[in-house]
Amino acid sequence: KGVSLVGGEHQTPVPVGCGMPPPLEFGDISTVVKNNYDHGETVEYFCQTYYTLDGQTHKTCSNGQWTGEMRCLRPCTVTLDDMRRNNIGLKYKPDSKMYSPHKDFLEFNCTTGSPDGRLAMRQQCIDGVMLLPSCQ
Repeated sequence: KGVSLVGGEHQTPVPVGCGMPPPLEFGDISTVVKNNYDHGETVEYFCQTYYTLDGQTHKTCSNGQWTGEMRCLRPCTVTLDDMRRNNIGLKYKPDSKMYSPHKDFLEFNCTTGSPDGRLAMRQQCIDGVMLLPSCQ
């Protein structure tokens, strides 16, 4: 990869194209993927359901290299069993399993007892991790 030279005495550099764009964990490309791309061509990425795109939406072929940074941040999953173990329930949703996207908040209440005070009853999902409060 690099620069190929064409022409006679002036040796004008011609930008090199790229191969297939790199995969995105928990994501995909929004169009049909080609084997080769010209310098300057772009591809658009998106994340799977419940995942949150962090960074740019496109990668660009730039002289043989793909440029543009992004990642898919994981959602949090809270199950009925998780909540039962901590004597809590979802304050506003009766679902048995809840998906919460990155940066989303869930609010819990005690099913029995009162909060143990170690964690707030309102918690935020951060890249697939949500701490659960407990009641006793």
